[in-house]
Amino acid sequence: MKRLYVHLTTSLEDALERARRFPDPVVLAVDPLCLKKRGLRVFRGGRTVYLARRVPPECLKLLEQA
Repeated sequence: MKRLYVHLTTSLEDALERARRFPDPVVLAVDPLCLKKRGLRVFRGGRTVYLARRVPPECLKLLEQA
């Protein structure tokens, strides 16, 4: 299955839970102002889920290793 959007969450707990499904997981933080400056939109996908077409590396930072 090819995803059309990057799935983001506002909940660290949700991010950690999903990350643990994969070997060697990490959690990244996204800078929303960085996305906005680049003209990238973020859409609401659910209560705590947001969607973006892409997230450039300069808008990411390592939050923690899960």
